[in-house]
Amino acid sequence: MIPAMPELFTEYGLLSLFLISFCASTLLPLGSEWFLVVPLLQGSNPVAAVVIATLGNSLGSGTNYLIGCYGGAG
Repeated sequence: MIPAMPELFTEYGLLSLFLISFCASTLLPLGSEWFLVVPLLQGSNPVAAVVIATLGNSLGSGTNYLIGCYGGAG
């Protein structure tokens, strides 16, 4: 069974923030900014949360770039 959104953050914390940030910067129409607030409200380190969200967004953008460069036919 897939956990609900609040359970996802309480069980997986910053890992879920990374995955949501990564997915939001690829093809999924998500806004990852409000997901950053949840770990901060739970008492996570603000610097670590911002770094992880930035890393997820950056790697997702790089993935889009690589798909654009090498994913085309011909």
